[in-house]
Amino acid sequence: MLNGLISNNTFRGRGLTARFLYSMPKSAIGTRAFQATPIPEKAKQGYTSLVKSLLAEEASNEPIELSSGASEILETLFYEVEGRLRNLG
Repeated sequence: MLNGLISNNTFRGRGLTARFLYSMPKSAIGTRAFQATPIPEKAKQGYTSLVKSLLAEEASNEPIELSSGASEILETLFYEVEGRLRNLG
């Protein structure tokens, strides 16, 4: 949309497009990695504390972990969705 506005000769001829500062950062959609940067320990502790307080009596001390097979399926799905998003952008 912004490219269309900037290339509009009527707007350019009247100085409209020169009155604004435009920024069009490169999209990261479709290029993100499955393995993200590790979460800081302080954030993990805060999140854990919040979830435990929300669950109160029903919370167990055992973490919920994905099996290796489930983790592989999740990663496959992640990259499939990223590929679709790349094609949209």
